[in-house]
Amino acid sequence: MTSRSMNRATRAAALALAAGSVGTATAQDTGVFLQIFENQWQFMERRAADIFAAGYQSVWLPPPSKAADAFSVGYDTFDRFDLGRPPLSDNSSGRARTAYGTEKTYKAMVQLLHRAGIQVYSDAVLNHNSGRTTSNAFFEAGGWPGFHVPVEGRDKFGTDDWGDFHEGVGQFTYLQSENPGAPNYDLFRGDLVALVDINQFDSNDFIRQPTNPVDPANIPAGTVRNQADAANARFYPDVSLPPVVFTNTATNNKPSSQLVTRYPFNLADPMAGDPVRENPGEYLARWGQWMMEVIGIDGFRLDASKHTFPQFWDELWDAGVFRTRTLANGAKINPLTFGENTTGNGDILANFFREDSVANRDSLDLAGAGSLRNLVGSNGFGNWSDVLNAHLDQSDNGLQDGSAGIMHAYSHDNGTVGNGSSLPAIPTERQVGLFAHAYLMTRPGRVLVYHNARGVPRSFGFFPREGAPQALGLDPNTQQPDDSITELVGINRSHAYGFYFPLVLEGDVFIYERASNDRASLLVGLNDSYANGSIQSRTVTTRFAQGTRLHELTGNAADPDVDPTDVIPEIITVGAGGQVTLQVPSNANGGADHNHGYVIYGPLAPDSTLTIVGASGTIPPDPFTFPDFAQRLTSSQIVTGDQFTIRLETAPGDPLAFDPENNTGAWTDDNALFRINDGGEDWNGSGAPDFGPFSAIIPFFENFTDTKTPGSTQGNREGLYEQIVDATRLPEGYNFVRTIAFLQRVGPPAILDEQRVSVYVDRLEPDLELVVPDLSVDLQPELQLFNTDNTIDTLHTFLNLPDGSDPVALTNAFNRRGLYDRDEYRFIFDEPFQPGENTVTVVAFELSGRASVQEITVIAPGECPIDYADPIGTISQADVAAFVDLFFANDPAADLAEPFGVISQADVAEFVDLFFGPCP
Repeated sequence: MTSRSMNRATRAAALALAAGSVGTATAQDTGVFLQIFENQWQFMERRAADIFAAGYQSVWLPPPSKAADAFSVGYDTFDRFDLGRPPLSDNSSGRARTAYGTEKTYKAMVQLLHRAGIQVYSDAVLNHNSGRTTSNAFFEAGGWPGFHVPVEGRDKFGTDDWGDFHEGVGQFTYLQSENPGAPNYDLFRGDLVALVDINQFDSNDFIRQPTNPVDPANIPAGTVRNQADAANARFYPDVSLPPVVFTNTATNNKPSSQLVTRYPFNLADPMAGDPVRENPGEYLARWGQWMMEVIGIDGFRLDASKHTFPQFWDELWDAGVFRTRTLANGAKINPLTFGENTTGNGDILANFFREDSVANRDSLDLAGAGSLRNLVGSNGFGNWSDVLNAHLDQSDNGLQDGSAGIMHAYSHDNGTVGNGSSLPAIPTERQVGLFAHAYLMTRPGRVLVYHNARGVPRSFGFFPREGAPQALGLDPNTQQPDDSITELVGINRSHAYGFYFPLVLEGDVFIYERASNDRASLLVGLNDSYANGSIQSRTVTTRFAQGTRLHELTGNAADPDVDPTDVIPEIITVGAGGQVTLQVPSNANGGADHNHGYVIYGPLAPDSTLTIVGASGTIPPDPFTFPDFAQRLTSSQIVTGDQFTIRLETAPGDPLAFDPENNTGAWTDDNALFRINDGGEDWNGSGAPDFGPFSAIIPFFENFTDTKTPGSTQGNREGLYEQIVDATRLPEGYNFVRTIAFLQRVGPPAILDEQRVSVYVDRLEPDLELVVPDLSVDLQPELQLFNTDNTIDTLHTFLNLPDGSDPVALTNAFNRRGLYDRDEYRFIFDEPFQPGENTVTVVAFELSGRASVQEITVIAPGECPIDYADPIGTISQADVAAFVDLFFANDPAADLAEPFGVISQADVAEFVDLFFGPCP
């Protein structure tokens, strides 16, 4: 990414129009974010295939750290490095897990989303901790983990020394940062909604997560928290590893450059971390580095960024996360971070926006989002110009080119419905503002769709607002598919490339195209009016070649609710000079809202069909009886063999469309590519991915090499692409295949058809590890069973089944074991282990439907039936001699095997098995 000064110089030579400007720099078309709140990590992992199928590139998730209230959304952060633990490990701070799960369920979710090629962004709360308290008992217990507040021996006053936090201005009075017109306002030092404000540059330097209890540099310990724990070493980098050395260049808020030496975390040996002294800001920056390098996320949304001194972001935060994002091929780059700031676009760009060699720090486009919400709520009496002029993107350089801002309409703070104090209602389509989402998905830049999954039960506290309930393709009211949002995400991927060129901005109607190299890819008509039955006609001059057949891509033109009199054409043929007449519908017809006041036209991409040849079955979607937050909507192909073939068949999307650019027959594909999982691996034998991580549109994609027959080379204009895939290289469980078929064009912008298929690999039995405590202490202990590849859907266990039993047929709700943590089951058998050899039978069912049975032998100590001779307790040759004497004496003590009562060769065989087997 270029620096802002370079961006400005490059964009200076631009064509400006009243509605916005056209830049000469390439727009940042980076896919669509899904902000998904109110779901547990295990259900996010379960629905990874749905997020993948919907086409989202990234997810923004709520704060993962433990909050003061374990049922909280997470903005009242209590312990940043605690992402939740299993419920049986409870402590004095309340429930051990967070509202969303545990550290293991979080990491498993991140890993699967990454496998699907989806980036994960976490909310980061760095301005404050949980609610300010003056309780002496709280501070004697240790206060907030990682932070120091001196203990007074009484409840604290505002005028006392608050250590790592900003103090008050009176005995019972504190600064506030919410209301500039109210007393004691201080933007950077004031408490936000009574949440205690961190002094990031406090001079207290401590080892804030001590490992050695006698180290004099340790943070003062409380009776419960901030105590030394050897396990804290995993939260520190390893200073024996090669450091990252770089110059943190000067900025507006950091006038001088700094040489920074930062050590990495040791992923191979986490306990090799070395505790160091830190101030509070350095502690926060280390948490950011830990989240990136150890937990493996891709970036952060920076909560309440305007309330924190800008120097913290420039000096400590940017240095802490510098080049911590790891790409699929192992390369390190700067992560994207984006702040929350309502002080205005000018202040954001001057103090909270940074794009240079050190940082990739953007901001939520809150002014643009507010204007877009106003337009949605104005019932047709708003103004599109207000939206365009409000964007951070426009303020950055005078252009609508995606250079700045995460564009959106709604978020958890400003949603479609809700006030934050109770569970919001399901919004109507009118409240969702589909025409606003159509605008967002077809303009340049980073775009966000917000979805409230409603999967976290709450009875009090902050309730995130509602978003777009159909964001993943389901109408929660009818339990029927609803692609009104996901089809727009698809159009963003298939056609929304090139620069933004406004064509019409008149009253309720806004028309623009996306184009580059004097070639267009997309024509968009939007209408915010709710005038009943109104259809606005506008003739525009586009950059499409004469004769191009433009298809309405959303289905609105064919929808009788939108166009009952068939006025809106489903296909438009471009006239001389690129002229096109658009019929743009309002959002109501027949006295009822249909809320689809938009049309989007473009040439049809190739019609491609992706088949997994060699699949042995299908995992179907979940039935509608599943709760929406957990319900999988997407089917997946099952692969049980050692290889399969990706087959992509192509045909012209519009057999009647003559190729106006290449002067050929039906417009079809000229190339296709594939990608498996998050890329970074070579799948066609070329030695490396054919396209690198920064390739526009196609990062880490591969060429088909087994069969590559583009439709443009065939008389029937139909193509075929195939690639044989070595399934033994894929992890067990979910894998993800993407293909792209490109419409034949002379050059950019691209038009493409993308297909996505989830593949469930089930070649092997689940990887199991049984951990048994010391049976000499307890013959009926709690057992731990680890499923290290996370492939088990349901698990059943048995102890010492009779010979000939069918364990699969015996599975039921009573022997089913629930998860203790993401990869761990804990359970106690109803009966104790017997002395000697025991058999634990495990029946594991996978999502594929396959049941695998594994038997694990457990030897329990106790009296051994062949321990005949001294020394008692040890089986030796003396016991062999004693057995021989007993056997020939026909002594009942040698009667070891059925049928009992007769001494026979069966007793000899049993003696040998016991001697070489379970007897100690």
